[in-house]
Amino acid sequence: MGPEGPQLCERRQSLPDLAFTIAGHVFNISAFDYTWKFEGVCFPLFRTDESRENEPLRIVLGSPFLMRWYTVYNGENLTVSLAESNQET
Repeated sequence: MGPEGPQLCERRQSLPDLAFTIAGHVFNISAFDYTWKFEGVCFPLFRTDESRENEPLRIVLGSPFLMRWYTVYNGENLTVSLAESNQET
């Protein structure tokens, strides 16, 4: 891990919130949601999907998003519902 890790922990307070618009609704997550601190070193929790050539870069939201937003999957109606989680990140 390069010097970015420890510097990121020091800068977490000043990193921007990220907003994702899904089906016309805006979902925000903070730097404390999308970074993980382990033994004084911080790591970004996003991954990218670069498997498709000639298409825009895709970000896999995964756990940073799902920890902030409570998610209900309804297989019968083929819907996904989101509500803000009260879990501390």
